[in-house]
Amino acid sequence: MKKQKWRDAFQYPKDSYLLILALIVYIPLIFLGYGSDYDSYNVLWVGKNFVETLDYVPSRVPGFFVFETITYFLNLIGGSVLTNLGSLVMSVTILSIFMYLCRKYAVPHYQILTIILMTHPYYLVNSTCTMDYLFAFGFALIGLWMLMEKKYVPAGLALALGIGSRLTTGLVAGLFLLWMFLIDKTARKKIILSGILTAVFTFLFYLPPITFAEWQTHIFFPSVGGEEFWSLYLRIGRFAYKSIYFWSPPVFVLLAWGFWRAFFGGQFKKHKRMTEILFLSLAVIIGMEMFYFRLPTEPSYLIPTIPFWMIIAGFAFKDKKWVLRVLLALVILANVVIIEVAKPDRVNQATGADFGVWIEQGHLVRDVTKRLEYLACGNQPCATDSDAIRDLNK
Repeated sequence: MKKQKWRDAFQYPKDSYLLILALIVYIPLIFLGYGSDYDSYNVLWVGKNFVETLDYVPSRVPGFFVFETITYFLNLIGGSVLTNLGSLVMSVTILSIFMYLCRKYAVPHYQILTIILMTHPYYLVNSTCTMDYLFAFGFALIGLWMLMEKKYVPAGLALALGIGSRLTTGLVAGLFLLWMFLIDKTARKKIILSGILTAVFTFLFYLPPITFAEWQTHIFFPSVGGEEFWSLYLRIGRFAYKSIYFWSPPVFVLLAWGFWRAFFGGQFKKHKRMTEILFLSLAVIIGMEMFYFRLPTEPSYLIPTIPFWMIIAGFAFKDKKWVLRVLLALVILANVVIIEVAKPDRVNQATGADFGVWIEQGHLVRDVTKRLEYLACGNQPCATDSDAIRDLNK
């Protein structure tokens, strides 16, 4: 049986080439320091502070204990190169599981979709820096893969590691468990066991943050800025603008067209397996977008939606492969340059915006520029805290 699984791994050589391509794209970037997000340096401080004081203080609420712990040991052994390599490994794992899902559910043109996922600006940047987004999502996808392979105990642990790396991963993990419960009637008791294990391990991973908060639950409720920044008008504006620019406007338009074609334009056929994977994709996208409406700050929160948008696009454009090629070209372009139509009056504290048309650097170019600045300052933020916390994803 093990020999058969080993042979199966070599039945898709083109998939292996895609993973090699990912390594070629990502590896040069892991040598550019920890990253451009100030939270990366907060995570590094956690380990240093704990060793010096034996007192756990989270990098930010509600605590990211699993990721903070992994980062401490990786940094101790190999500095920024190894901590970034950890993100890269998780990224390649996500790409592998995405292709596994696509093969299992016969998603059309999945190799092009994999390259789009690989080169999405926010996915690419987070694949090469010291941040928790891909660690959290990667563990969750490992949990889903193990559920599908009927390894229920490891699945529970993997899902809990994802939630322990980032609390909002609990939404994705819960959807994965619910989906498996609905589609696999013969294993429902074992899936419930996975859910119980996920809950138990998650509680254990959050004991240090809860203890830090003296058992107060307020740390689990996000609060960013005062009420003057969160009127319904401003919330809708931030949510809509950042959701669109997470992809770039032309890509967003193509995805909206794909969504229509997949569900309302005649592409959706009620085959059992197609229905199953599209139902999961829709659930994850809606779930994460609802969360993002509640807290429309960092666009990287939407990273878990990318693979599932790709699955929808694959079915939507199965007879229009050229659209996927255009989609790929536009996603790659968004790394380098984008056209902005609004600029906030105050970055991260906007209560209004100027409207016009500006050609701006893409997310990857801005990220690399900032990382090179940090390297020039001794592999740390050069600016004051208020400047360093500035959102590059405005």
